[in-house]
Amino acid sequence: SIHKLGLRDIALQELYKLAELNKLGIFNEWEFNEWAHGITGKPMGKSFQAWSAAEYILACHALKIID
Repeated sequence: SIHKLGLRDIALQELYKLAELNKLGIFNEWEFNEWAHGITGKPMGKSFQAWSAAEYILACHALKIID
């Protein structure tokens, strides 16, 4: 991940963007959608994807945001 290259600030900025995307959702907040549109940045695909939520949590652990 980016933080392992010594770019923690960039990693935190990108994680923040991902949090905003996950919060946005299509119909409700915190849907953890399947993917985001490459141009508009809008969440797309199926909602409540466990793997999307799991990777977000993993990134938070990697950056030591949560224990």
